Amino acid sequence: MRGSGEWQKTQRSDRLKRIEEYNKNPKLCKLCGKIIPYDKKENEFCNLKCSGLFNQPPKEIPNCLWCGNKVRSVRQKYCSVECSISHKLKLRAEKIINDGKSIGFEQIKVNLSMFK
Repeated sequence: MRGSGEWQKTQRSDRLKRIEEYNKNPKLCKLCGKIIPYDKKENEFCNLKCSGLFNQPPKEIPNCLWCGNKVRSVRQKYCSVECSISHKLKLRAEKIINDGKSIGFEQIKVNLSMFK
């Protein structure tokens, strides 16, 4: 059993030397530039967040279809319920005027200036 204790000490010593050598010129995260620890030296990124941002950059937040302000998320079309209702009413009114057909309204003469 004597040999196993010395073997473990040698292994620890060798590992510490490898870590010390690695730390002289460590691998850096491709996105943020943080040092990647010795135990994770095969990784390209320091964490999942950096990996995700590098491989799939965030999408640009669109503008409201009605007023032009930024919306809260990529999936939204309008910044508020008011803008949504106003824009949809304007689209329906334009369709009635242009097509002469009713789509949920009775034939109504609409003044488009009220929607601007």
